Amino acid sequence: GWSLEELATRAHLSQSSLSRIENGQRRLALDQLVTLARALDTTLDQLVETAADDVVTSPTIDGAHGRMRWLVKGDPGMSVVRQRMTEPPPENP
Repeated sequence: GWSLEELATRAHLSQSSLSRIENGQRRLALDQLVTLARALDTTLDQLVETAADDVVTSPTIDGAHGRMRWLVKGDPGMSVVRQRMTEPPPENP
């Protein structure tokens, strides 16, 4: 529920850096990854965990916003969701 600005402040990173990380346009050094995990109040293991049973590959449509979302991880009290922010490509360009 934090804004990009709030997370950037907590993680000691710029908002543009966080945005590029989020979009896969930038990679983090290990020390930055540890700082980001601390800023998110989680462990490095939880941040990078990729257990197959936690990944849901079928997207759901957010009816209120018309966006696709993929549940990546769900723990009691916390959910990690991947969301498409752009419109999907046209079917017949």
